[in-house]
Amino acid sequence: MIILSGVYLQQQTFNFSYLFWLGFVPENLSTFDYFPLIPWFGVILLGVYYGRHIIEKTANIKFQRTFSNLFTFLGKHSLIVYLIHQPALILLLIAFGFKLF
Repeated sequence: MIILSGVYLQQQTFNFSYLFWLGFVPENLSTFDYFPLIPWFGVILLGVYYGRHIIEKTANIKFQRTFSNLFTFLGKHSLIVYLIHQPALILLLIAFGFKLF
């Protein structure tokens, strides 16, 4: 219901901007980075519901030790992996001759 109301609100225009963050879009809006709360909160709720359902159905699956250890390490050290992979990707792009700036 939240997703459908968000889709409806995206097709409407309003004369006020104080509920802009919810999805009440004012007239003549032109932006690429606007994601209103109303339709996307419904998507989050669907993800929470189906995530719990998937966890219940797949709780007894066992993976091979070597394969799952890699993902366990990445999950436990995700901030370090994130901070290291960004400069590494930029250095690779520069090494292959891509102009970034």
